[in-house]
Amino acid sequence: MSSSDFEFHDAKENDIEEWLLLASKLLEDTSEPELRSDYQQMMSSSKYRNILVRKDQVCIGFIDISLRSEYVEGATSTPVGYIEGIFIEEAYRKNGIARKLMEMAEEWFISKGCKEIGSDTWEWNKDSQEFHKKLGFTEEDILVHFIKTIGDK
Repeated sequence: MSSSDFEFHDAKENDIEEWLLLASKLLEDTSEPELRSDYQQMMSSSKYRNILVRKDQVCIGFIDISLRSEYVEGATSTPVGYIEGIFIEEAYRKNGIARKLMEMAEEWFISKGCKEIGSDTWEWNKDSQEFHKKLGFTEEDILVHFIKTIGDK
């Protein structure tokens, strides 16, 4: 199979259930109501684009992209194209689908005046880090997040 064996199209409001199924596999720690809210926010904003991939009318992947004008680690221009999420069902990986999604994202970013693309992944996700490097991304920094509960516990 090659990426030409798949259908790529912009997500619509009625694609939410299929997107939720895939997004929950990527963002396992995010609740369904939170994911649903995120999708609805993306659908209502011109700063986002969501592209779905189908094989035989079954949704098997997506990329969520955005335009960010706030600070993006390592960026020197604004707006910055940002990869909010990308996911391909495991059985369909290594068929050029993610590369095609990235090409579509880059074209959209360029059309919106972007000179740079940002992305992130978790430190433990070595597969994602390798994926980014294969697509020409360079590692900018490693960030450790902290939280402290205060007040009534």
